[in-house]
Amino acid sequence: MDSGPEPHPHHHAHTGRPWLDTVLALSAVVISLFTAVLAFQHGAAMERMVKENEHMVQANTWPYVSIYFSTVDSAGKAIYTLTVENQGVGPAEIESSYITYKGVRVDNVDQFKRLVAGGAGDIALAKIVKSDLQGVLPARTSVPLINVAAPVSPPWLIGAFQKANPDIDVQVCYCSILGQCWTTQKKTTTSHPRPTSRCS
Repeated sequence: MDSGPEPHPHHHAHTGRPWLDTVLALSAVVISLFTAVLAFQHGAAMERMVKENEHMVQANTWPYVSIYFSTVDSAGKAIYTLTVENQGVGPAEIESSYITYKGVRVDNVDQFKRLVAGGAGDIALAKIVKSDLQGVLPARTSVPLINVAAPVSPPWLIGAFQKANPDIDVQVCYCSILGQCWTTQKKTTTSHPRPTSRCS
């Protein structure tokens, strides 16, 4: 019974000229290597592009929060203010903030006045304005955290806060919209906010 033609083993084509076969084989190897190099370079280029895009997004959403004080207003009158300003190009999500006086954390305005002014005057009648620092601080905007100024604050209280300024500190922890976080404070030995893994 005829089972059909016998299958023949497959052999790679040869030209019959050894030198030409060698050239063709080497050419195939070179082309394969060249293709692999191109693929690697393309992957590296794409990775660099992704990183550059990430850096660009970070740069365009970067908040920069600083804290500064003033002892005179635009008219030259004595005041004492603590201001928190976002000098960056992106919004700052304020996660936490607190004020200290001589290392003691201040929880409310009355405590703050007593710590700073002591028995210099009638604390009950002396007032200061304190803002709650929370939520989002847009780029290029500022918030007056503490404002000790006429007419609500008497001269003796303004003077007491000005004198106490070296002992007053403010610390703020904030994050960008990408989740990168920093801490900044009024009294600091560094000129820039410090990165932190998260705000406590």
